[in-house]
Amino acid sequence: MSKIDVDDIIDSFRINVNSLEPIKCSGTKDTTRVYRVNYPKLINELYIIDTPDGREVACKPHIVGKAFTSTCFNAALEAVKIIESVTNIKDDIVIEHVLRAAPGYGLYRAFKTLHPKIKLRKVWIRPRYTKPSYRDHDDNSMKLEIVYEDFNELPSNTDFTIIKPDTEATGLSGKLAIERVMKHAEKIGSRIERVILYGFISQEALHLLRKYATKNRFNLIAFAMEDVMELAYNKYDMTLYGLDLAYWDRFQKLQKLSSIAPREVLEDMIPCFVPGSDQPGDFSSRQKRLFNGKNWETGPIFCHLTNSIRLISRLQRISENKSWYRHEEIFKERMKELRWTRLKYVPHSLLYPKETFSCIIS
Repeated sequence: MSKIDVDDIIDSFRINVNSLEPIKCSGTKDTTRVYRVNYPKLINELYIIDTPDGREVACKPHIVGKAFTSTCFNAALEAVKIIESVTNIKDDIVIEHVLRAAPGYGLYRAFKTLHPKIKLRKVWIRPRYTKPSYRDHDDNSMKLEIVYEDFNELPSNTDFTIIKPDTEATGLSGKLAIERVMKHAEKIGSRIERVILYGFISQEALHLLRKYATKNRFNLIAFAMEDVMELAYNKYDMTLYGLDLAYWDRFQKLQKLSSIAPREVLEDMIPCFVPGSDQPGDFSSRQKRLFNGKNWETGPIFCHLTNSIRLISRLQRISENKSWYRHEEIFKERMKELRWTRLKYVPHSLLYPKETFSCIIS
């Protein structure tokens, strides 16, 4: 893209490219970029990690299954190096896996690959919305319930660090997950000293979790993949920039969504990013196998692909003829990739659960 195109998009969507400071982290690849976010309205220790693999996940919803697992793992390998460099973590580390999305980020596996002898504990929790929640996380009507948890590996009589890989949209499930760890830790004489977040993270989630961290006196550090975005009207979609489809559906009015993003990252992402699209997508549904706390399930990849086709098609319709809409080929390319990939995942009724078919086939 030309410099003018990028500048037009930055100006039109008021993307914050100024609150960022590049930093160096030892051991990372030349293609990895790290930025400290200096934005007082959010948390004090906030970083953006940019990798080619992270951009692939954010821009290309057709990356699913084994390719998705591999891409997330490669991004996590760089993230581990950066987290170690910035936080100096050594001992008493607990990975909190929020089922079902969190294991897909590959952070635990990356830690064990780089440090096979490290003492790394795992705890598990599965908060679930009490009604279907795809692209609908309105915190005024949605309620969370815990359907599984396992905190047996929490260390006793010590202060420890929680590392929490997950998609943080509203921050509500994140708050609940941390709250449950705190409760169980108190029973065994332990305390959370700090919480480290990693994944796709919204500004709204950081506002909520900062207040919770301050109230409960633990440090909060966040490592966001690619950018830190505004949350859409539906409290679900997390886009780099673009129009808010949920707001259009509700009010038939156009509303722009923005983010905090390094200019260099924008220059690399804009040529392959569908404006308004949800970067993480339905993160759990992009995985081939999902652990639900008791057993393994087949991931509803077909649903993710179908929903992505429908979402991008509708985004294209409301984005056409806008002054910044100059890249129709991006929409066409993503639709082509999604449709071709979907052919590989047409479900069979004997192998897939009934909820697989809750998606709308376009």
